[in-house]
Amino acid sequence: MDPLVITIIAAVAGLIIGFAIASFLLKGSNNKKVKEAEEVALAKLNEAKSEGERIKKEKILEAKEKFLKMKESFEEEVNKKKNQIITNENKLKQRESTLSKQIEQAKRKEDDLDRTKQNLEEQLEFVRKEKMSWKKPVSSRWLFLKKQQT
Repeated sequence: MDPLVITIIAAVAGLIIGFAIASFLLKGSNNKKVKEAEEVALAKLNEAKSEGERIKKEKILEAKEKFLKMKESFEEEVNKKKNQIITNENKLKQRESTLSKQIEQAKRKEDDLDRTKQNLEEQLEFVRKEKMSWKKPVSSRWLFLKKQQT
């Protein structure tokens, strides 16, 4: 055969074989790159998941802390109001006690005044009776004396 044809066939065969080898090598290289890219993507995905979990835990912790602070603040306010109510109740009890004592004192004074009034009325009646009893003899004597003078 002609050396030119053999050269052409050899060149074409070389090209086909070269193309097949290049294709095989590129496929392997592409597969390797794809695998590397998948591994990088998977690593970044895992990293993102762990970062998300960390942020989630952090936010949950912040929310719990905020809740505890709000609860503590609420309890302080409730205790303050409870103490204020207790203080006001104690003041009211003290005022009631004072008023009860004052009412009792007023009743005692009123009773004393009623007894004193009754006593004075009895004394006044006694004095009136005595005065009347003295008037009669004095009047009788006066008449008697007048008669004797005439």
